[in-house]
Amino acid sequence: MRGEDRLPVLPFPAPKRPKPPATKPPRRAGALPDDLARALSALRAAEVATAHPKLRDDLPDARRTDAPEEAFSPVGAPRWRAGRNQDGPVREAAPKAGRAGSDGQKSVAAGAAASPGERDPLCRRIVSIHLPDFAIERWQRTAARTGNAHPEDLPHALATEGTHGPVIHGLNRAAREAGVTLGARVVDMRALVPELKLDYADPGGDQAALEKLALWARRWCPWTATDGLSLHGAGLVMDTTGSDHLWGGEALMLREIEGRLATLGLSSRLAAAPTRGAAWALARLGGVREVCAAEALATRVAPLPVSSLRLTGDTRLLLTR
Repeated sequence: MRGEDRLPVLPFPAPKRPKPPATKPPRRAGALPDDLARALSALRAAEVATAHPKLRDDLPDARRTDAPEEAFSPVGAPRWRAGRNQDGPVREAAPKAGRAGSDGQKSVAAGAAASPGERDPLCRRIVSIHLPDFAIERWQRTAARTGNAHPEDLPHALATEGTHGPVIHGLNRAAREAGVTLGARVVDMRALVPELKLDYADPGGDQAALEKLALWARRWCPWTATDGLSLHGAGLVMDTTGSDHLWGGEALMLREIEGRLATLGLSSRLAAAPTRGAAWALARLGGVREVCAAEALATRVAPLPVSSLRLTGDTRLLLTR
C-alpha cells in the first residue's frame, strides 16, 4: 500500500470527564447558646445606645431587666426611675462604681431602674375591696332573675354545715336588725327569730363568682386578685400603682368602683394604701373610701384593733386577752 492510499489519522480530543460535585460544608443545626447570648447582648447594647445616647459606659447594669420580682404581683413593684430635668433625660452625672451618695447609699443613675433594695416600698398603691354581704347578695340576685326572691323586710339567712350543725353563713339587713348573727347555730337563731327564712349557701358558686369579679375589675388596673371568702364576706385586692390618674385620682377611682359594684347589686367598702395589709384593714375598719398616703401610714394604722391584722380566730383571741 502506497503512502497516499493510507487514511489520515485525525487528532481526536480527549474525552471530558464529569467533575465531581463540590462538597458543601456541613450545615449547623442551630446557633450555639454562646452565639445567641452574644447576639442578644449586642442588640441590647444597640437599643441602649439609640434610646439613651448619654448613658455612661461604666454603668453596664443601669438598664437591667432581669431584676428579681416581688411575690405580691406578677409584674413586681413598679420600676422607679430618677427624675428628668429640662435639658434632657439625664438629671446628673452617674457616679463611679463604689462611690456612695450623700445619704450613705449608692446613687441611682438617672433614667435607670432601681434595684428592689433601692426602691421605696411605700411607693406602691394598693386598693382593697371588701364585700361584706357577697354571699347573700349573690343569692338575692340569682333569685330575682328566677322570680324566687324574698321580700327585703323578711329576715333571710344562708346556712352551711358546721361542727355542731348548720350555722349562719350570710344574712340580709332585716335578719341582722332582728338579732341574727354570723356563725351562730341555726337552731338558736330560729328560736330567737321564728320567722327567719333559711336557704343553704353555695360556697363553690361564691368562689367562682368572686374569681370572675376579679377579672371584671381589671378595667381599672392590670393586676387584680381575690382576697378571701369567709363568713364575714369576700374581698378583692388591686395593685393600682400608676393607674389612678386615668380616673382623675384615687378618690374618684374609688367612687367609680363603688358605683359600678352597686349596679351589680353588691355593697362594698374600699380603701387605698401603700401596703396590702393597711388597705385591707382600712377597707374594713376605716372611713368611707379612705385614701391613706405613705407619710400618714403609721399614724393611721396605729389605733386600729387586733382584728385588723388578718389573723386567725385563735391567734386574734389570744392577742385580745
